[in-house]
Amino acid sequence: MRAGVKDATALKSIIRFLADNVGQLVNASKIVNTLKSEGVHTTIHTVNRYLDLLENGYLFYRAKQYDIRGREYLRTNGKYFIVDSGLRRNAVGRKDGNYSNRLENIVYIELLRRGYTVDVGKLDSKEIDFVARKLDETLYVQVTYELPTNMHETDNLLNIRDNYKKIVVTGRYYETNQIDGIPIIYIVDWLLSD
Repeated sequence: MRAGVKDATALKSIIRFLADNVGQLVNASKIVNTLKSEGVHTTIHTVNRYLDLLENGYLFYRAKQYDIRGREYLRTNGKYFIVDSGLRRNAVGRKDGNYSNRLENIVYIELLRRGYTVDVGKLDSKEIDFVARKLDETLYVQVTYELPTNMHETDNLLNIRDNYKKIVVTGRYYETNQIDGIPIIYIVDWLLSD
């Protein structure tokens, strides 16, 4: 077969898994275990090969995990983002839910379009959705469909002790335009701001 694909069923299952789990930290062994529970048997080696194939074919982008405090890339999980939301719907159907992850996918693709190199941030045990860099600019981005009432989405960003710009992008419009000095930006306004 083309590009060395010997197990089309496994490849389709991997595509479906990634499309349904955009914005989730994943690794090859998690994919193997999930596929095995669905009756699709494959190996970590095959999954890694197909993940590379999907990345090289520009169907998915992989965001590496970056340790902000240690200033190094981690060899662990990464997040996969699909290049087109319409392709996601084709892969998983009209499955509702996962709005925050789908919103993350939109923000990730837009950051790439704006010329940033984009990683997933890790600060101790906390996750920063995106660490976006270009030239000497760094932008930290948290993405949430709606602001939680009992905690601030800005908490993770406030723990970063440098002076780079930090923003929260939301899927719903709020009258509040900042929390703790961090801009809260509605996704539509953010997409139109470039």
